[in-house]
Amino acid sequence: MPLLQTPGPAPDFATHAVVNGQIGHVGLKDYQGEKYVVLVFYPMDFVYAESITPFCKRVDDFKKLNCAVLAMSTDSVYSHKAFVKASRADGGLEGKCDIPLLADRSGKISKKYGVFDAEEGIARKALVIIDDRGVARHMVASSLPIDKIIDDTLKVITTFQSKSVSSGSGYDVTPSNFPIIKSKHSLVAKHVTREKWDKLKNIKTKTSGFTLYKAIAVAVEFDNQHCGIYAGDWDSYKDFAPVFDPLIQEYHGILPSAQHSSDMDAGKIKGNVDSDVPVHSCRIRVGRSIDGFGLSPGITREQRVGVEKLMINAVKSFPADLAGAYYPLTGMDERVRQQLVDDHFLFVSGDRNLQVAGMERDWPEGRGIFHNKEKTFLIWVNEEDQLRIISMQKGGDVKQVFTRLAKGIQCVKECVKKESGKDFCLDKSMVTSTLAPPTLVLA
Repeated sequence: MPLLQTPGPAPDFATHAVVNGQIGHVGLKDYQGEKYVVLVFYPMDFVYAESITPFCKRVDDFKKLNCAVLAMSTDSVYSHKAFVKASRADGGLEGKCDIPLLADRSGKISKKYGVFDAEEGIARKALVIIDDRGVARHMVASSLPIDKIIDDTLKVITTFQSKSVSSGSGYDVTPSNFPIIKSKHSLVAKHVTREKWDKLKNIKTKTSGFTLYKAIAVAVEFDNQHCGIYAGDWDSYKDFAPVFDPLIQEYHGILPSAQHSSDMDAGKIKGNVDSDVPVHSCRIRVGRSIDGFGLSPGITREQRVGVEKLMINAVKSFPADLAGAYYPLTGMDERVRQQLVDDHFLFVSGDRNLQVAGMERDWPEGRGIFHNKEKTFLIWVNEEDQLRIISMQKGGDVKQVFTRLAKGIQCVKECVKKESGKDFCLDKSMVTSTLAPPTLVLA
């Protein structure tokens, strides 16, 4: 199997990984527009610790070049986790692993890069340098000493980066050229024109460094999108307004001058579902975002953890009828996890759309679930939206469910304000800013 030809587009991937000792997800698009990536293929855990340890020791050298190091083998993510924890005598890394270990269990990714050994069912040793625009610039399969390979790799990256700066332009085969949008009938295909792309392609938002290319990643990757765009932060709606504004207006059928009003006064609800109607349960939910933090496609790791810490403290101030407990996904006890599953409260990873959009980075860190004692008021923290606030109960008493929701939203708002001084992201044309245009004017 021939190696991937370079330079050329790097085959995309998103897969389970062990990051800082925890199982999560890592995708190539997590880094596009932000960092170079060195993708290291190695045959297997335990036997090839010497292929990983030198990169861990030199990770700061790569960080200085704004470059992330990822290591990948065909082992499972559970093998990776054991590999990280195992002692050196047992062929492990003794907990000293500062780079994500990615699982390519089926060998699909290794095959794309031309390093899969079909006879052995493993990946051969290889290294790929992928630039910040998703272009595979250099690839090598070598038996040279690892330290020598690392030295050479750092020199090559420095050369590529210096040429990029001096040329004042992007590369020939990069997303800086007009992207190929697979969802040809999407709103992205209609509203991301060449003229707009050339104007907006190099903009990075202040809050999270988000780019237009990241915003439209799902429309580029998939052929089945209707909208095909996500905002990475509040800034995205302003910085990329030539795309977002007409797209939102078309989706919702509104004029540019439209203003949305929100009325959460439950007292204005007239009537209710008749008590004899066989309604099993009622649930109403909304998304809310806290000003100053990125939205999930663009939020940084530090910001995501910051949202969680803020909410852990904020929920402690809830009134008695909303008071309850917060359950972080990281390190969750199996008994707690099973109870949340039984209650149908637990959210999980693995959605390809969310992965490509960048929403499952660093999974499960910074994510969790709050619910009150009666299990009628919930908050999902950093699932898709920063906060997904939910009111629910058995039966069809819609008015009571809405009354609780309205109270809960106000309570969360006040507690967040008291805890951090921050408000929800609000705009007169959209009311609440969430990550997806279809949900902007729904609450």
